[in-house]
Amino acid sequence: MFPAVLNTVPFFDALLKRSRPGVARLADELEVPAGTHVTKQGECAGAFFVILDGTAEVVKDGERVATLGPGDFFGEIGHFSSISRVAAVIALSRMRLLVVAPQEFRTQVHSVCSAAERVQAAAAATA
Repeated sequence: MFPAVLNTVPFFDALLKRSRPGVARLADELEVPAGTHVTKQGECAGAFFVILDGTAEVVKDGERVATLGPGDFFGEIGHFSSISRVAAVIALSRMRLLVVAPQEFRTQVHSVCSAAERVQAAAAATA
């Protein structure tokens, strides 16, 4: 992935410009078609996702609880606990996602204080 992509995502504003190439090397881009279940409620939590393009719905216990778009992120709870996913995320349109595996997330993104604070706040709000 190119570090310039990180410049377009507000979540990564807290990263120093010199840190972005390292994060970009550890992240993958994923494209999914509309209707794809990106995550499923109850599955083992894994990757952290940032939406680059497209929209998704968050469904908990069969009910839509949120709509996400470019710049939003999900999958953060799995980085702070060993619980399973608390909701499903389903692509409403074709989506382009930035995917960061748990270990890479902890070593790169989580080490940046303000980014870590944003993720912890989001995890606390959905728990």
